[in-house]
Amino acid sequence: MLNLLSGEKLCALILVGLFYAESSCPITDDIRIVYSLVNGVGPASKIWVEDFLWWWQAYDPSVRYLGMTAEDMQACDFASYPNLKVYINPGGNAYDQLTALGTKGTSNIRNFVTRDQSISTSAYVGFCAGGYIASHDYLWETIYEGPGYYNYAENPPISLFP
Repeated sequence: MLNLLSGEKLCALILVGLFYAESSCPITDDIRIVYSLVNGVGPASKIWVEDFLWWWQAYDPSVRYLGMTAEDMQACDFASYPNLKVYINPGGNAYDQLTALGTKGTSNIRNFVTRDQSISTSAYVGFCAGGYIASHDYLWETIYEGPGYYNYAENPPISLFP
């Protein structure tokens, strides 16, 4: 006969599973660079960034990098990894990327880039849409995109640059 878990044990097991799922971050101590693979990253931009990092690592084996999904970016407190130095955001569709990152992902990026640089340096590199989403607002094809765009009412999600 099948031995079923009691309700209390089953609830505890589910809670442990939820905690583990929410807190799993794939960054290891040897990773120096992370780059975004969230929905909205353009296929050509993804290839370009991956080829660039592969080429760089071929000349400098200390270059260790990791592609990050939206789930990874939401689960990882980048600022708490002192060996992590660079976040790269490729081009593509800025709106889709910000939607995929969500509040937690954008907060993790902002906190990483604005951490105390005297303790551990960090940098943001954005290409095309990656540059747009790091700014407070901008003009795109003669259309102002600022507060009210990207599902935010007043404050832009990343806003690293004026």
